[in-house]
Amino acid sequence: MLLEVESITVAYGGLVAVEAVSFGVEEGAMLAIIGPNGAGKSSLFAAISGVAPVTSGRVLLRGADLRDVAPHRRARMGIAHVPEGRLVFGSMSVSENIEVGSQIQPDASRRREAIERSYDLFPALKGLRDRAAGLLSGGQQQMLAIARGLASDPSVLLLDEPSMGLAPAIVDDIFERIQSLRAQGTLTVLLAEQRAVEALESCDSGLVLQSGRVALAGSRKDLIESPRIKALYLGQ
Repeated sequence: MLLEVESITVAYGGLVAVEAVSFGVEEGAMLAIIGPNGAGKSSLFAAISGVAPVTSGRVLLRGADLRDVAPHRRARMGIAHVPEGRLVFGSMSVSENIEVGSQIQPDASRRREAIERSYDLFPALKGLRDRAAGLLSGGQQQMLAIARGLASDPSVLLLDEPSMGLAPAIVDDIFERIQSLRAQGTLTVLLAEQRAVEALESCDSGLVLQSGRVALAGSRKDLIESPRIKALYLGQ
C-alpha cells in the first residue's frame, strides 16, 4: 500500500473536522473523496500533506509514519497538494509558477522531465509561459495549479475541488486531463470533489465523507450504483 490513513482525527480549537477516518491507496490508483461542503475533505488533505496537525491516528507513506515529518519534507517524499481555490502566485509568470513547484525535486534531470510532463498535460499553458498567473482565466489558473503540483514529480497528488467556480465546459476538460493522469498508471491521485458522479467516474474507488466521518466506501461501480449515492447526489 503506497498511502495509508489510519483512524486519523483532525481538530481545530476543539472543533472536530475529521474523525477516525481510515483508508488505503495502492500505487497508481485513483481515489475519489466526495461529500458536501464542510464534510472534512480539505481538512483530510491538509492532514495528509502536513499542513494540519493530526490529533490522533497515523498517515503512512510506503510504510513510513509521517507524524513528525514537516510539510516541506513530505513534499520531498512525494506528496503534492493542490489546494482548493487554486492559490497560484499571481504576480509570477506561468513558467515561474511551474518552476517553483519543480524545486522540490532535487534531481535536475527529473525536474526538467516533470516540467515538460506538466506542459504536455496542459498544452494550453505552453503559449502562456510568460503571462502573469494573475491574468489567467479561472480555468487556466486551475490548470496551472495542477501543473505546478505535477512539476514536483510526485508519487501522490492531492487534488482539492479542482472544479470549484468553473464553467461546466472547463470542468469537463479538467476532468478529462485527470482521467489521462489515471491512464498513466504510476501516479497515485486523491481527488476531493462535490461533483460526485464525475469524480467517481474518474476513479477506481471512493469514499463519502459526512460531518468528518466516512459514511460510505467502495469501488467506483458499487458507489455509482448505490441507492444512497443516487439519493444524495442525483435526486433519484
